[in-house]
Amino acid sequence: MTTLIPKYDLAVANAVNRPFNLKLAEIVSVKDFGATGNGTTDDTAAIQAAINSGYSIYFPDGTYGITAQLNLTVSNIQLYGNGTIKFLSSYNKTSGSLFGFYVTGNNILFEGLTFDGSAVTSASTNNAFIWNQGAQVIVSKCTFNSLPYGAPNINCAFACTVDATTPNCRAEFNYFNNCPGAIFFKGNSCVAMGNVILNPHDVSIALNGSNCTKCIVIGNVINNSSLNSCAGHIGVEESAREWVIKGNTIFGVTGYGIGANNYSSTLAVEGGIIEGNIINGGNATVTNSTAFISVSSYFNNVLILNNKLINNVTGTTNCPLIIAGATGGMISGNYINEVNSIGSIFINGTIGSNTANGLEISNNISYASQRHYVIVSGDYNNIPIIFKNNKMYGGANGIDSTVSTAPTNLVCYFEDFSDCTVTNPVVLSNIPTFGYRQYFINTNSAWKFPCSIKQNTVMYGDKIPTSGSWALADTIFNTDPISGQPAGWMCSVAGSPGTWVKMANLI
Repeated sequence: MTTLIPKYDLAVANAVNRPFNLKLAEIVSVKDFGATGNGTTDDTAAIQAAINSGYSIYFPDGTYGITAQLNLTVSNIQLYGNGTIKFLSSYNKTSGSLFGFYVTGNNILFEGLTFDGSAVTSASTNNAFIWNQGAQVIVSKCTFNSLPYGAPNINCAFACTVDATTPNCRAEFNYFNNCPGAIFFKGNSCVAMGNVILNPHDVSIALNGSNCTKCIVIGNVINNSSLNSCAGHIGVEESAREWVIKGNTIFGVTGYGIGANNYSSTLAVEGGIIEGNIINGGNATVTNSTAFISVSSYFNNVLILNNKLINNVTGTTNCPLIIAGATGGMISGNYINEVNSIGSIFINGTIGSNTANGLEISNNISYASQRHYVIVSGDYNNIPIIFKNNKMYGGANGIDSTVSTAPTNLVCYFEDFSDCTVTNPVVLSNIPTFGYRQYFINTNSAWKFPCSIKQNTVMYGDKIPTSGSWALADTIFNTDPISGQPAGWMCSVAGSPGTWVKMANLI
């Protein structure tokens, strides 16, 4: 006897009538395998059976409880829908790993799902909703809530831990709330784009390891409005290189906003681009904040361009807004508004075996309460740091080497301080041997204001001072030079106001 299978009629011109069983098989639901989605039943076995089928799996509305790790070993499938995967309270673990999905397949898409860890009160060594070991795994338009925070290892909603050269994984347009970390990448050519991350408890987006190259972090919003004590928000770690961090918005900094920090690696590598980000410190009151942008001297040729940095922390006087090494690259076009800081931008010499490659610092606008640029001790390799067309408003010192032990082999090039209200644009003292330093000055407006090199002040004026305290060899250049009159005056005996002698008369 022949079994007749009804045909499905799409009722559209040129469509072919097909058997109903084939049509229905095109959408395979997790409920086809016995999942209840009622929020209390353990649906782990049903979900695992659905994944093992090799079909793409649809999760209808509902909450699907799990009490064990789901292993996704198949490739080329999608897990999608409006459903929620929830850790049930019995999934508490105090050791080992607390994972939702453990992925070893390739070309996997998670889309539209919600992950909920709020019922779990303890956490283990590694915690993740999706722990990925595959390539070309994409997480898109998903929601991640309340991942437990365990031991200081990898605690991250979406962790791509495959340490390979071509995983090409992506996290795009997702929502993360109250998770220790959101996205962790170890592999090559990964992308974190358009994600919203609220109330993080650790590094929100991390690029990690020497195989983590050419990754892009673009257009994400990180809001630490509760000012949780996070180590940082966007982190480049352990020699990850050739990255782009662009167009992100960060609020609430208690560690670093964007940090390229090699914590255990001493390998010097090619850096990347930090461009067009907005970092608002939220006026956090903390004592351990690092910087809004922090780049280790192990990274070469880093571009820090057109970022806006405002409202820095108020509980410490040692939080610069930018830390960078004189190892090539450029700091340009940034807007920096800081208060209560030892300096707005710290420039470091080399560390370890790395070599200084110079640095251009140009066209920045900075408002400072104390110092704008601080040159820190280290070897500068006789390659110039160029300060060009920067606008410095407020504060005591502009470019300053007095807060650290003396730099070595430092060469500086200064151009145009014409738009400047800082008291002393250049204060390069704390110099034990002046012969170690060279200074190149260009444009007539470069020295319109008092500047101190070593212990001497150089300034413009039309007469000798009648008040104030002056040191031997302080110099005033004549702002109204006339033939037969002196080119300026020099202090021959220190004092208040000291004894001043004329320079040679102009012909």
